[in-house]
Amino acid sequence: MKNENIEYESNRFDTINPFLISGIYRIEDLDLTLTDAQIMAVFVRNFSCYLYYHYDIGHAPYDGDGSPSILLHKIKFGKNYNKFFSYNKLEEFAEAELFQFTIEKLPEAMLYVHFIKTHKACFKTIDRLFASNLHFENIMDSSYRGYIQTLNLSVHNLEIIEIDEAFNLLASIILKEVYSSLLFESDFNLCNFQATKEALDTVIFHLNNRLLFEDQKRQLQVSALLWFAQFIDTLCFELKIEEPPAFVHQIKNYFSSKLPLAGLQDTPDYPQVIFASYQGYHLFDTLAKGLSTKVVISFLYRFLYEKGHILVKDTPFRAWYNAQDYAIQLTTATETLKNSKSVDREQFVVIVADLLGVEM
Repeated sequence: MKNENIEYESNRFDTINPFLISGIYRIEDLDLTLTDAQIMAVFVRNFSCYLYYHYDIGHAPYDGDGSPSILLHKIKFGKNYNKFFSYNKLEEFAEAELFQFTIEKLPEAMLYVHFIKTHKACFKTIDRLFASNLHFENIMDSSYRGYIQTLNLSVHNLEIIEIDEAFNLLASIILKEVYSSLLFESDFNLCNFQATKEALDTVIFHLNNRLLFEDQKRQLQVSALLWFAQFIDTLCFELKIEEPPAFVHQIKNYFSSKLPLAGLQDTPDYPQVIFASYQGYHLFDTLAKGLSTKVVISFLYRFLYEKGHILVKDTPFRAWYNAQDYAIQLTTATETLKNSKSVDREQFVVIVADLLGVEM
């Protein structure tokens, strides 16, 4: 298939400026069989050429032998962002491409224009991530350590340093997960909760240190929960994310469920591999006991997954569900949220969630 390696095909423009020849050469790989991720690969490849030939990005002394393909590799895989430069010209490039290709009537041009118009919000978010250099310090006014110092808590400084370092790692992973999902897939919903779980568990471990007095642990847990919630809120605000992706809800619910002293209550046993919190499990279990049709169960699963109360994808969820004593078995994949959603179903789940005190 001619498009299977499309995301790496930038080297053909290493010696030829594609903006000095017919624009069709930049979009000739496009056709209606491509996914959004494949079209995004073409768009980002062209973007690397735009930066290289229009802004001389890639010609700096420390870059060695520069080229659009080398620059593309740095944009997608580079780790030391602050050593290089800001790439936050994606929206500018999108407008330039629209200006050129909107007047074209070729199928490839029409597909390209439609993709760009559809993903403008995505480009704006990536630009803001570029501008932040993927460092949470460029988004938050204060680190967790800085915040905790203003509270004058009676906790040993070493413990605070360890929690702060774990938070730094967690915040960095979240930023890079959002960045990678948008740049590679142009879709928030493909952000992976599991990519952040190990760093999150490190924070949780330090916040549950057995050597701390209960009042010290409570102070740390409450402060950590507040600081992290503010980090997530600030991230969404700065990136102009109106509806946070599912993995953000999953992180928040999982984190809060692992800090018992912050909630000041004991948590009953529940399947923690499947659900982010007992509250989410209790809501699902309460509703699922009265459901006997696949489409409604599908909606309940997809809706709670989107809201971050369920942590796992379809296959492990069905394996767990089928091992329970519910009315029916799910022998095939659950319906998508789009195909199972209805206003009445959503309203009913929200009403029951409110009665049970579950935040949606």
